[in-house]
Amino acid sequence: MIKLVPYGYLSGVRSSRKIEKACHDSGAFRFLSANAAPEFCSIARFRRRQVEETCLDVYDLETAIKSSLMSLAFDLLESPR
Repeated sequence: MIKLVPYGYLSGVRSSRKIEKACHDSGAFRFLSANAAPEFCSIARFRRRQVEETCLDVYDLETAIKSSLMSLAFDLLESPR
């Protein structure tokens, strides 16, 4: 579940019920959940307990990736050819 919830946030699936449905339908979610579909109440309980720390870390990572890609793009645009 530690992989499932952050992946859901990154892919835009934030609802516990939608994550449960994705575990049945989506190959990526199925892989991350080890081919087991947790119930939405288990996902919600996990989120209530753990998600504040996890999502902040994911948000920080996503922001860092975007900023490093933007700085790389600016470096490429400013470099002489």
